Amino acid sequence: MYFEDKGDLLRALAEDFIERILVAAAAWWQLPAGATKDDLRRAMQAVFDAYLPHKVIMAAVVEVASYDTGLRTLFGHLLERTIGEVAAHMPAARRRVRRAGLDRSARPRGSPGWPSAASTSSSRRR
Repeated sequence: MYFEDKGDLLRALAEDFIERILVAAAAWWQLPAGATKDDLRRAMQAVFDAYLPHKVIMAAVVEVASYDTGLRTLFGHLLERTIGEVAAHMPAARRRVRRAGLDRSARPRGSPGWPSAASTSSSRRR
């Protein structure tokens, strides 16, 4: 088997296991509002089990994507897919949280919320 360059080799190595990571992550996102800590632990363990055997290749993918257009495009599509899947899941997750009686007011006092756009953009300027 011949690969044109390092990016081509990494694309071939990464495509299959990245799909497995995304499938494992979907199980985590789809946990019900009443999921237990054990449910969360099992879901997160599946993500780690899918990722950890390939962490060296994944690190190389991220590094090479910084200068390899083809790999950057593939990685970008995978990230966009992941973001899209999470975004599609959010409305149903919010409904389940509300039905379970858990809403923003249930957040413990002093716990941070999502950073505002202003705080995020100001931290990037430093």
